[in-house]
Amino acid sequence: MLNTKKININQLDKIINDFEILGYAKLTNFIDDETCNYLNKIVNSLYQKNKKKKLPGYSDKRPNDKQVFNLQNKDKIFIDLISCATVEKILIKIINDKYYTNIPPDKPNYILGELIARSSGDKLKYHMDSWLPSSGKKTWMVQLAIALDDRQIDEGCTMIVPGSHRSDNYTDRNFPSGSAVPLKKGDLAIWDSRIWHGALPKKSKKNAWAVIATMQMWWVKQRFDLPRGLPYDIFCLLSKKQKALIGYSSLPPINEFFTTDARQGYKSVEENKQNLFLKLDES
Repeated sequence: MLNTKKININQLDKIINDFEILGYAKLTNFIDDETCNYLNKIVNSLYQKNKKKKLPGYSDKRPNDKQVFNLQNKDKIFIDLISCATVEKILIKIINDKYYTNIPPDKPNYILGELIARSSGDKLKYHMDSWLPSSGKKTWMVQLAIALDDRQIDEGCTMIVPGSHRSDNYTDRNFPSGSAVPLKKGDLAIWDSRIWHGALPKKSKKNAWAVIATMQMWWVKQRFDLPRGLPYDIFCLLSKKQKALIGYSSLPPINEFFTTDARQGYKSVEENKQNLFLKLDES
C-alpha cells in the first residue's frame, strides 16, 4: 500500500545542494495518489476520533488548526513512510553522526523527534524549530512535510525565508517577506530546522493535511518520550533500523554499570526490551 518515489544520484545531489544553500528542498510526487488517499483516510479518522479532547498547551493556542499528534503510536505505516529508502538516502547525508560506531555508517543513526499530521488554520508566524540559531554548515534537526492534500496559497502553505538557516539569528516573528512553498498532493518538502518558517492563514474550506516529521541527531531531546510511549504491538513489527529511529538505541544508560556510552546500537534494544515494556506488559 505504501509507494514512495525512488531517486537517483543526480536527484539526491540537487536536494542536498538546495538544502545546504537555500535551507530547504522539494521532491515532487514522493507518494502516489493511492497512498495519499489511504493515509488521508487514516488521518481524518484519527482526527475525528479525538478532535473534542483537550490537548494541554495546544488547544487554547491554535483553536482553528487541525492536528494529530504521535502518528507513530497510531499506525506502523507512518513509521514505514518516514523510514523509506529515499528519506534514508537524504537524511544519512544530513544528520547522521559519523562517530556513531555501534551502527554501520550506511545505516541511519538519527532519530525521530516528533511525528504529526497537520491541516492549516490560523496564520503561523515565522519561527524556527531548532531551538537555537547557528551559522554553521552542519545542522542537527530537519523537518519533513509530506502533503496528503494540495497545500497551495489558499490552503495555508508553508512560508520560508531562504538562507535564514545560516543567519545565526533568532526569528523576526513579523518578518515582512518570504517565499511560499506550495505543495501538490504527494509532494515532499524538507527544511533545515534553523530556517525561519511559518504558514499562511487557510482561506479554503478544504482540508490540507500534511504528515510532518521532525528528524534529528541521536542526542537531541525528543518532544515526547517516544520509546516508552510506543505500543508494544507496533514495536514488535519494527525492523532494527526502525527501532533505532524511534530512539531505542540512544537511550541514556541508567548508570555506569550498564554502559557509559549512549550510542548503544541495535543490540541494546533487545537487552532493554523487558524493562522498557514492563508496565505495558503488566497492564
